[in-house]
Amino acid sequence: MLFPLSGNQAGLYMRLSRDEDSTRESNSITNQRKIITDFADHNGFVVVDEYIDDGYSGANFKRPAFTTWREEAFQ
Repeated sequence: MLFPLSGNQAGLYMRLSRDEDSTRESNSITNQRKIITDFADHNGFVVVDEYIDDGYSGANFKRPAFTTWREEAFQ
């Protein structure tokens, strides 16, 4: 997910509910990053931050990176 922040700046949010391998980033997160970054590039956004919840369920909004994004975006 791409979150516009200010002007043409944006943050990326990526999440996967199951952890494929707890020692490294999941393939799904890597693929999400590529898709969202390509979208940002083609639409004139500059990515200034990433928020990643790898291994967290979307059924709960108490996810560390999502919470951080909300706190930073709505200060």
